[in-house]
Amino acid sequence: MQTYSTLEVQGVEIHDPHRIPDNYAPQLTPFENYRADSSLPEAVIYPNKESPYLDYPPTPQEPQPRKHAVCQRAVIVGAIAGGVGGGLSSTNHSHNSSGDPGGNDPNTSNPGDTSTHSNVNILNISRLASSSQTDDNGYLHRTVFFQDTNSAIISREWDSQNKTWTTINITDIMSKTPTPLNPLPGTPLASASCYFGSTIEAVLWFVAPDNHVSATYAQSAASTLSDWKYYKLADNPYETYPGSQLAVAWQRCWNDDCMPGSYIVAYQTPEGAINVANASDWNNPATVIETGSVARNSSLAIVPQREDAWIDGVVLVADILDSQTTGTMRKTVYHADQRSWHSNGSVIETLLPPSSILQFAAIPRNDFTDIVFLTLFSHVTVSSGDPLQPIPIHLYSGPSSVNFTAIATSEDSMLYGISNDEILQYTPEDSELSTFAFVERVYP
Repeated sequence: MQTYSTLEVQGVEIHDPHRIPDNYAPQLTPFENYRADSSLPEAVIYPNKESPYLDYPPTPQEPQPRKHAVCQRAVIVGAIAGGVGGGLSSTNHSHNSSGDPGGNDPNTSNPGDTSTHSNVNILNISRLASSSQTDDNGYLHRTVFFQDTNSAIISREWDSQNKTWTTINITDIMSKTPTPLNPLPGTPLASASCYFGSTIEAVLWFVAPDNHVSATYAQSAASTLSDWKYYKLADNPYETYPGSQLAVAWQRCWNDDCMPGSYIVAYQTPEGAINVANASDWNNPATVIETGSVARNSSLAIVPQREDAWIDGVVLVADILDSQTTGTMRKTVYHADQRSWHSNGSVIETLLPPSSILQFAAIPRNDFTDIVFLTLFSHVTVSSGDPLQPIPIHLYSGPSSVNFTAIATSEDSMLYGISNDEILQYTPEDSELSTFAFVERVYP
């Protein structure tokens, strides 16, 4: 089997290192626990309700060598033929040959397969988002977002106490408020959650028909996030390039003046640059990748990463054009103590022509020291001979025929995919990251 491409992310020194509480650093649940006859174990360990920062005294502030190399692995997710030993096969997507081969066609604002299907559960061009968090009682919550055939935003919510999935029609809930939702059909969806002390919160970002970013959120200490409300971002809404993708993360912060951290969202501007906005100052988004090098409708993924003792760094990947026919999954890294973004090399080189179908996702593992990047292609494979060669994945168990049209991941190392009018859940095998084990059908 092909070996993984391992990259080391530049490290930075930080002061006053502490041990990170386990509930802020999700662990990959052992693969062997996902037998068909087993119940899902919790993927995080929750400490006592008291502040997690009082029990860990600071160590002497002496210069320390970098101890955590962040490995990043690239895995292809695309046109999966499911079952044991399932491999890559062709998809039913077709690249629009009349559009710009660089992914710059402004008319391709809707992702995925735009052909007519008899879907009854999920919009055939729906994207997917997911997030996870742990509540004050130590129960793990998972939330998956998608659009139904009426373009309404739906959430499916699961918790480790009840171990059942609940359906919430967020669009219907918000229709009874002064700020109803108006998502673009096939809108990009991105979600992040904050779980700190007694607060459990999930936020969903999407794009409205006027191409501005909008968001909704729910806070609860109960088992279900059902009280959804409008989430105000900046005074002037963020305008996106038609077809812009979104990526969000909860950026941790361990200083007294910024705990528990803030949400961070990446989007593509009308000029084609990649901007990042932070909840610490929504009104002043920063341009982290300049116009000119980014593919239009660029796929995006953003994930926290550990920098020595702290989980306060951020890794953003975007589709950077090498030519009109090839692109690269390129990393841009935020170092917290430097308070700045830096280009940091490639994850996958020589991607096939950028398109609105291409999707990126990321799974953090091992206390955020290892990041697995996933790529959903509309094509069978990528160019061979790259020094950073992706690895096609295999699906273990589950449906016999899987053809993902959208994917999403969460911090508890889960992979979700839309296939054949269903949402399926998988987890990576701990010892072999190119193998994903089927967990269950999330919807319907």
